Formats: sequence, structure tokens, C-alpha cells
Amino acid sequence: MARRAAGRRLAILGAGHAHLDVIRRLRPLTHAGVEVTIVDQDDFWYSGLATGMLGGQYEVEHDRISVETLAKRVGARFIRDRITQVDPTARVVHLAGGKALSYDVASLDLGSGVPVDRVEGLGLNAFPAKPIRRLAKLRADLTRRVQPGNGRPPQPPRILVIGGGATACEIALNLRALADRLNAQAFITLVTSGDRLLNTFPESASQTITDLLHHRAITVRSRVAVDRVEPGEAVLSGGDRIGYDLVVAAIGLVAPPLIGRLGLPTSNEGRLLLDPFLRSIQEPTLFAGGDCATLDRTNLPRIGVVAVRQARVLAHNLRATFLGGRLRRYRPQRRWLQILNLGDGTGLACWGPFSFRGRAMLAWKDLLDRSFLNQFR
Repeated sequence: MARRAAGRRLAILGAGHAHLDVIRRLRPLTHAGVEVTIVDQDDFWYSGLATGMLGGQYEVEHDRISVETLAKRVGARFIRDRITQVDPTARVVHLAGGKALSYDVASLDLGSGVPVDRVEGLGLNAFPAKPIRRLAKLRADLTRRVQPGNGRPPQPPRILVIGGGATACEIALNLRALADRLNAQAFITLVTSGDRLLNTFPESASQTITDLLHHRAITVRSRVAVDRVEPGEAVLSGGDRIGYDLVVAAIGLVAPPLIGRLGLPTSNEGRLLLDPFLRSIQEPTLFAGGDCATLDRTNLPRIGVVAVRQARVLAHNLRATFLGGRLRRYRPQRRWLQILNLGDGTGLACWGPFSFRGRAMLAWKDLLDRSFLNQFR
């Protein structure tokens, strides 16, 4: 059984994929008199539509949900601000605007970021793949560059995508799709230090992506790292240089630095370690979900479906903590479906060792994504 919280203040810190459904289910707590405060500096951006939004398949507004509207709907307070520090001992949240928020129980869903500091100059010159709102800015930037100006046609932009995972490949293909929608040319190069693309996916998926990138006139340079990024030029490990007009960083994800400043146990990757009930293994008044945390002794993948599956357990356990009841264990699925948007009207679905490409796969993905978002409209 969960012991009732000593106080009546709940802080929902961050509005990522794990917290969105938690927020939708807050009405029993606010109705019972719990003071719920939600803090985030932005709206919710949905990762499932992100690359399709970049490629022009979806309008930018279709990928965004107003967290403030959701908060009002369930009787919670919303603060639009950046979280700078959380003190689990004093149970205080410090905000960039200077305010301090006290809580009795808190839940973290702060997402993840691209480790641009690993490559010299990358943070100063690149569009990181996260936060997702940056992809909306990338779409606007490319659109501006290919529009005619001064009566002369623009020069085809040179785009460099750094990374070899699913996000990097989707971004490269959807940048090509966006250029096609705008009837514009673009020279796109993808650079990865890996031996093959999608190295955590089935071999068949890797081959499909490799063939499609070639077919879509996207140059792939593998087994080579980017040593540093200078304005307008990237320097590779072998000394070669690649000129660019736009550079995109999709080199993996890391937990936000704030997690490391909590003073609580973290994984080797800097993610907050959780017990089976999605609480810090050291501080039971601090729950968490999404990319910023992982189960103790289990490295959960940083994909949206994991966070979405955590939401119901997290919502139940927060209610039980305040209102009484038995806590529920979170049991991660052994396999999960991933469908990549390939930018050409087809999707690549992967399930365990299997992969399938086709228009039906993209239609399936679109149905799943729209069904998810329609819960919060």
C-alpha cells in the first residue's frame, strides 16, 4: 500500500511524452484538493510527427499541444518557465524567472538533449534534433533559403546531417521531401562514424535505408567522425572538409544536466535511477518518466512508446500516493513497434528482427499518431 503524502502539493516538472497523459488524468487529484502545479517552458511537441512535420507532410501546429490548455482543463496551475534546479531534500524547485516552488511530491519528465558539446563547434553552428521545436525552425530556415530573391534563383543549399541512427536518417530523407515539396534542389550529405546505418535495427532495415538514401540522391559517408564544426565547414577525422549551409546534429541523446545536480543515484548515462514504481531509488517523493530516467539495472530505450506506456503507471502511482492505494509496478515491454517516416509516402516498420516498408506502414503510423494526439485536442 502507498502511504498518503504528508502534504497536498504536487509538482509536475516537464511536459514530455510520459507526463502528457498524466496531466490528462489529474482531475481526481485536483478534485480532492491537491494543489497541482505544472512547469514547462514550452508546449508539448510530439516526436511521432516530428520528421513528417519537417518534411511538410504535417503543418507545424499539428505537432504541438498546449500544455496550459490541458492544465486548465483539469484544474491545475501552469507556470511557463525553465527549471534550473530541483532540491529533493528541501523539496523546492528553482525557476529561471526567479521563483521557487515548494512541493510534497514531484514528478520529472524533462526529456533529453543532443550532446552537442562532444564535437567542437557543433553547438554553435548546428540545428540539434531535439528539442523538437528546433526541427520547426529548420523547416522554416530551409524554406527561406530556397525561395527566389532579388529576381534570381537561389543556390541549392548544402545540408550536412551528422549521425547514423533512426533520427538522422529520417531527418535526411524528410529534408529531401521538403525540398521536393518546394520544387527546390538541395545537396544533402549524411556522415556517420558507424559501420552501418540503423545499427540497433534489423539488418534488413539498415539495407532498406541505405538503398533509399542512395535512390534519393543523399550522399552517405560512413566510418568517419566529425572532429569539429566551423562556420560553413565541417572537419572530418581524416582531415577532409565538407562545406555546408545547414548542419543538423543527430548524434544520440543524453539526460539534461539538471538530473546530475539532483544528488540522487543516476545511471552511467546520467539518467535518474528508478525503482519499479517509477520513483527515485533513493527519494520516494520524486517520481520520473521518459528519457531523463531509467529503471535501476535496466537501460530503457529513449523512444516515445516507452514514455507513453509509463504514463498510466505514473498517473496511478501519483494518485495512490496522495489518496491512498496500492502502487503499481511498471513492466517494460520486451519488444516495441517503431515506424520510420521515410519522406516519400512510405514507412519502415520494425518489430524485433523483422522490418517492412510500404505505404501501408506510413498509413498505420499516421493512424497511431493521430489517435494519440486526438486524446489531448
